[in-house]
Parts: sequence; C-alpha cells; structure tokens
Amino acid sequence: MSADPEKARASARDWHLDRSYASYAEMARAEASRADGIDFVMITTPNHLHFPVAKAFLEQGIHVVLDKPMTLNLAEARDLVDLVERSKLIFALTHTYTGYPMVRYARHLVQEGKLGEIRKVLVEYVQDWLMKPEEQAGNKQRSGELIPPVPAWLVASEILGLMRPICWSM
Repeated sequence: MSADPEKARASARDWHLDRSYASYAEMARAEASRADGIDFVMITTPNHLHFPVAKAFLEQGIHVVLDKPMTLNLAEARDLVDLVERSKLIFALTHTYTGYPMVRYARHLVQEGKLGEIRKVLVEYVQDWLMKPEEQAGNKQRSGELIPPVPAWLVASEILGLMRPICWSM
C-alpha cells in the first residue's frame, strides 16, 4: 500500500484489510508463520528492491511472482536461482508486454516467416515523463514523500547499475 507504515495502515483500513505490515521483511516472516498466510507474493517494487524482497519471501517458503527485471546484476540473479532450486518454490518472472496484441501479432508474423529474414530489431519504449526537466512534478513516478522528484531508482546508475535507462534530449 505504501513504503510509509502509517500510510500503509491507513490504506489497509480503507480497503478493509485485516492486516498490514511496516516492511516487506515483517510481512514475509508474519505470513510464513500464519496458518492462513498468503500463498504467494507479487513483487512490483522499484527495481533495486526486487532482489532483497524476493529473497526475503523465498527464504520464508513463500512462492514469488516478480516483475522484471529479476535483479540488477548477475550475482543477485544467481543467488535467487540457487535459492529457488534449493527450495523448490514457484518463482515466476513477468515480462509485462508479452501479452499485448501488437507484440503477439509481431511474434506470429515472425514465426510464420511473413517478414522474411530478421537481421535487426529496434525497439523503443518511450518514457514520456523522462522528457521533462527533473524538477517538474505531476505524475505518479515523481509523486510521494519518500522518493526524490525523479525517483533515484529510475535514473541513478549507483542504484540501477547496468539497468540504467539511457535518455537524452535533442
């Protein structure tokens, strides 16, 4: 509901949820110990949190559905793979756009050979909010008290590592 524990509790009340947690680590421990605990967790946090959150739930024996990217580096990815293989838990990595009709149709065209030999593919995923100066506000990526005007997890190389988007203005 929110990274802010008070906001999370308020949202849980508004949604008539019977439990709320101050952190993902607390949630993983608590849900693992409950007879009626969750069956799995869907992780859609900022990218730099994917690894620690997934690891926390897997270590507590809870199945994980994780939004891409899996991790920010190969070492973290290998740690998760090892943990999943040892635990025999379900670990699903989502790739959001694979179900889009345009993507599915393009795949069909390639599989049917209707486009000829594919020698190069260029893909663009425009992030319009990155086109404006950082100090401007007014969209969900920049809102909230706990993140800077442009969330560091979206543009900071020290957080994103190799996953940092490459953006420039012309």
